[in-house]
Amino acid sequence: MPPLQSPTSWPSSSSSSSSSLSSSSLAMASKGSLRIFLDTADCDQWRRWLPSGVFYGITTNPTLLHRAKLPANLDSAKLLYNTACELHAQELQLQALGTSPSAIIKSSLQLHSLQQQQHTTRIVLKLPCTEAGLTAAGELVRAHNVPVTMTGVYAAHQALLAMAVGAEYAAPYLGRMCDSGVDGFAEIELMGACVASAQSAMRVLVASIRSTTDLTRLAAAPTARGKLDTFTISPAVASMLINVNDTIAAAEQFEQDARESLL
Repeated sequence: MPPLQSPTSWPSSSSSSSSSLSSSSLAMASKGSLRIFLDTADCDQWRRWLPSGVFYGITTNPTLLHRAKLPANLDSAKLLYNTACELHAQELQLQALGTSPSAIIKSSLQLHSLQQQQHTTRIVLKLPCTEAGLTAAGELVRAHNVPVTMTGVYAAHQALLAMAVGAEYAAPYLGRMCDSGVDGFAEIELMGACVASAQSAMRVLVASIRSTTDLTRLAAAPTARGKLDTFTISPAVASMLINVNDTIAAAEQFEQDARESLL
């Protein structure tokens, strides 16, 4: 009986070098405008999921830092940023602290100063969509060119406020909205429609997603006119999204049949 060969070791094609020239542009075209973030401050989860290539970046907040047993301070932010750079995340979103515009601006500038030119990971500051947060956001965008996400968004009109101050993202909490009795899907679809009507580049970054169907339902919502293309998901939802049992079974069957074909 001949020795078993690896079914995954196929001979290389002579045309591989020419086809690889456009692989980067093809990958970008395939992704379109879609961005999926991983919503956790647990660096072990980053190391598990970011190599998949699915995730554009990482979102965090003080609650997630607390769950990861990290203090909400500058040292933790440095650790998170350095790890995000090592894992080639395109963006890391960190939440600024403070209850007044001046305190939020100070915190934001301290966090944004961690960004280093030699790394490609951008730091985006998350600010609450409150009067103080909006005031701070306007100043950060205008005077300091700092990218911001308005977070804790629960009503469609808050997306208009986020656009008005020049935010890059507005982050509604789908699951929490539904828990409070609001039709979260309808409200977020309305946000997308507002962004589309305003011809704004701001993204609606949907958080508090609890199932894979939440993503597909919003991504396909016709009233949003293609503007619901940005999501942040927990590691648990990431596992549901990526590990589909029937697909895993099919892949295992392919491998088994390939091995048996070599016997």
